[in-house]
Amino acid sequence: MHGVAFGYAPTYLLDAVVPVSMLPGRTYLRSADSGLYEVPLVSSSVGSRAFSVAGSQAWNQLPASIRQMDCIATFKRHLKLVLLYCVPINLLLLVKLLFPLVFRLFLLYCILCHFILFSVAVYYCKRRYTNSFFV
Repeated sequence: MHGVAFGYAPTYLLDAVVPVSMLPGRTYLRSADSGLYEVPLVSSSVGSRAFSVAGSQAWNQLPASIRQMDCIATFKRHLKLVLLYCVPINLLLLVKLLFPLVFRLFLLYCILCHFILFSVAVYYCKRRYTNSFFV
């Protein structure tokens, strides 16, 4: 999408996406100058993977400071930083969502271990006291 935004991509990619500034009725809006692209509506999951949809969505979700970088090397470096920065946030969210499940499984494991140890202790106590009465 960087090549599309700055005009060095092949023509078939340039024709696949439409900038918001080219849409009728949106030329004078503030969003026309932000470098966003129209995300076409699709009715199937296959259509959502098309370059015109997925590329536009990904490009529109980038911070404006990264979208406006015209040097490809600088763009790639900052894009990697943004992607690496977002991963720990997503992992923390995943841990936050999975923590109750993990905690319940750990609690169940502790109860099960306690029950097994208690059963073994009762078994050995019965065996010991039973043998001592008969001797």
